[in-house]
Amino acid sequence: MNALTNTIRKFVRRCGYDMVHFTPLKPLLEKHEIDLVLDVGANIGQTYDLFREAGYSGKIVSFEPNPEVFAILERKRGDDWEKLKTALSTAAGEAEFFATSEKDRSGLHAPLTRPVLARFKVPMQRLDQIWHWDKKSAFLKIDTEGHDLEVLRGATGVLNKINLVMVEAALTSRYEGEPVFLDVVKTLGDLGFQICKIQRIFTDPARGVDTDMDLIFCRGGKNATA
Repeated sequence: MNALTNTIRKFVRRCGYDMVHFTPLKPLLEKHEIDLVLDVGANIGQTYDLFREAGYSGKIVSFEPNPEVFAILERKRGDDWEKLKTALSTAAGEAEFFATSEKDRSGLHAPLTRPVLARFKVPMQRLDQIWHWDKKSAFLKIDTEGHDLEVLRGATGVLNKINLVMVEAALTSRYEGEPVFLDVVKTLGDLGFQICKIQRIFTDPARGVDTDMDLIFCRGGKNATA
């Protein structure tokens, strides 16, 4: 690490953060020939920006059930971008949505550490029942505040089309019924995926502990199917 980098890192650490080696997504997308990105829990489109900045130019489908947030997402312009106002889970129907003051910390599970400002019903679908994309290799990104594994269980009929999965794995539960790190790793392993990249680690500066991380899983576990 050169002197300039070391100086910058010391400054960043005083602010409660750290610097890590950045590994771009593009080589992983190219290796797995990704031609479809499924953005589950899209919020206002941050994942769309992430993948476009990584050099991915193919189809992106974003799912966002919160009508207030979806209205913002719908106005955002982009290329080859489909937006669906629905949650994904294990069954079609309706689900109760818990809205908090933080739009990206709201979802289908009641939070344990922040107040719920509103509750309302949102539409819900299984991914394998609404799949209509003529694509060969998908990247499934899930960020649903505790509902990630339910999204996966609703995609079992199309897992053979999904080669990369990115989920947010919490070290301790932040929502009612939220699975934690080991639950996530075991479930993905049973479905035929293994960890191939840690994308980001989130830390609580006040407590000095890591809270959750974005994990990318690649097809190739013991139960992987072609």
